[in-house]
Amino acid sequence: MYRLVRFITELYYFGGKMRKKTIVILLVCLLAFSFTACGNNNNSITSTTTQIYVSVQGSDSNSGESSDKPLATLAAARDKVRALNKDMRGDMIVHVGDGLYMQTETLAFDERDAATNGYKIVYKAENRGKAVVSGMKTLARGWTVHDAEKGIYKLAYGSEIDTRQLYADGKRATRARYDVDLSKDTFRFQGDSITSAGMYTNMDWLKDCKNQSGMEFVFKVLWTAPRTLAAEIKELGGETFIQMQQPYWKYANNKMSTSVINAVGKTNDAQRKLWYIENVYEFLDDEGEWYLDKTGAIDGTPYTFYYKPAAGKNVNDIQFEIPMLEQLMRIEGSSVNATCSGLTFDGITFEGGTYLEPNNTGVFDAQNNVIRMYEPDTVPDHPMPDFEFFEEMTGGNIYMNMAKNNTFTECIFTRMGNAAIYMYKGCQNNLIEKCEFFDISAQAIQIGHVDMYDAENYRPQDERLLMRNNDILNNVIHDVAVEYYSASAIGAAYVQDTDICHNVFKNLPYSGIHLGWGWARIHLMGEPRVENNHMDYNYFENLLTELYDGGAIYTLGPQYSAQKRSSISYNYIKDQRNVFGAVYLDEGACYYDVVGNVVENSPYWFGHNGDTGAASKTNVVTKNYTTPANMFVGGVSAGSGCVPSDTVIVAQAQWTQWQQWWSKSVNTTVITTGEWPQEAQVVMARAGLESGVENVCMHNHNHH
Repeated sequence: MYRLVRFITELYYFGGKMRKKTIVILLVCLLAFSFTACGNNNNSITSTTTQIYVSVQGSDSNSGESSDKPLATLAAARDKVRALNKDMRGDMIVHVGDGLYMQTETLAFDERDAATNGYKIVYKAENRGKAVVSGMKTLARGWTVHDAEKGIYKLAYGSEIDTRQLYADGKRATRARYDVDLSKDTFRFQGDSITSAGMYTNMDWLKDCKNQSGMEFVFKVLWTAPRTLAAEIKELGGETFIQMQQPYWKYANNKMSTSVINAVGKTNDAQRKLWYIENVYEFLDDEGEWYLDKTGAIDGTPYTFYYKPAAGKNVNDIQFEIPMLEQLMRIEGSSVNATCSGLTFDGITFEGGTYLEPNNTGVFDAQNNVIRMYEPDTVPDHPMPDFEFFEEMTGGNIYMNMAKNNTFTECIFTRMGNAAIYMYKGCQNNLIEKCEFFDISAQAIQIGHVDMYDAENYRPQDERLLMRNNDILNNVIHDVAVEYYSASAIGAAYVQDTDICHNVFKNLPYSGIHLGWGWARIHLMGEPRVENNHMDYNYFENLLTELYDGGAIYTLGPQYSAQKRSSISYNYIKDQRNVFGAVYLDEGACYYDVVGNVVENSPYWFGHNGDTGAASKTNVVTKNYTTPANMFVGGVSAGSGCVPSDTVIVAQAQWTQWQQWWSKSVNTTVITTGEWPQEAQVVMARAGLESGVENVCMHNHNHH
């Protein structure tokens, strides 16, 4: 239905001489079809709809069959549904009252919880956003003075605990950190990328810090932000030496061009540098910072929190919370024959997930927060040259696997320590619409795994394993990737029939949409099942604020066939801070139509990075509108094996030395006067949330 509406809309605005009478007839037919479909839709509430009620004032010993005898937990409601859903005769509605539904374990749904006979099981909030599924735990009061001069207070937790996040009155607090000043703080790499044990520094006082093995060094390296952990800091050869934990230091230094070795010692390179050091008690000097001492090295009591409140603020008036669950919710079938399907979550707030692995390993990200591990002796045999890595996603706080026909609508996702939603394998026909995502450590949404060794992952023979038709429509995504900066707002690996349309993206450290994986090299493994995806009518503002070499819409690797092309069309992209193209087709990208986009204020309006040994071919770039005249086309040289002539770039722009091989015709409008043509204004008005959806997000973000 969405694609039909999009087609008719494009005919109306860009159809040249096509008569409007014909288009009106098409719209009338579409409306008639819609009403007919709605009239015959099993998803409407009927007289046979089953009602179940949940309330924080309820009891799991109640029947849950009436509003005056509600259940108390969603787990009990799930179990009630499980006893009634074998042969459904109508939808089942679980009415979830306002309040905080604390989860002490993962809220898990499997094939036993699936809807049957084409109906739905709807978990519906009584009031949007006010039914909160939470993995948070509130810390007890009782903070006492630890260091009166510095204004630091402490609170013993009382048992073993680990966390990377602490929330003070609902807001993410800052782990104690030191912003490296490269005008005076020096670092020198020891050894080479394989033999290195760490780095030398003139910051001699680091040797006196307690809990050195928890010290976390955060780098900027182009499009990544790796994190490495110290093992100990000692004197070596008359210098202060930071010995790093292995094999993670080796991983961080062997991830190709974004290796940490390329940043250590840089003093005047915004794209490559040691950025800051965190998780050290001795750095606790700014208001709002915190530290967790797990060893007792600070005052003898292990698992003690330390916090520096704002001047004049009573620390015991602050509500402190920590996330307790790495999987807040799981929707997972056991196989392609037994999927978890037909669930809808309507108006629920999800919060309070964490991700603890970086406390033990650090983060060695390749791109889009994908973890890359250099293991040349153990990778399977494959034809991809110079690729000696295992790669994996970090997972997500809401985990979906073998999940089909599920919907999140008008939900809120916040205070998450990983990706908010992660779809692993065999996920099809899922819908995320009219939701808001913010304060997320990694991606808002990640669809699919990136493994290039498993053909069942990137080109499965069983159609039921394809990552197909998972649509993301009319959502507001802002202030995500706040901890793992290389994560895109939305990541999608090997996907097809996926619509990412009419969303709003704001305040992102890296890219907005990241689609594809494998660069050109995956071509040697067989073309991945990536095709017929549509990234249209989105609005982007203030992105790539920290990292480089990305874009509002970024694609990577080849698509499957020319018969099912993908589109990047009618998006409005504003204020991309760093390189490269606002629309960026990176290595191997093919069969994309880049049409009718509006770009305002970006280093380059378009980028296409060539490849060696395999063609980035048959892309069409036309009828776009932009204030920056510059384009970027890189990685192409004579004799490279590329076929740049297969890419039709219709542009009026300044050319790099390579771009003479890529130009075919001229049809891009460069705006120099500030006056946008009518066609561009139509795109600017329609990009972002569709009419009628503007007020769906609680934080009242305009559609642009």
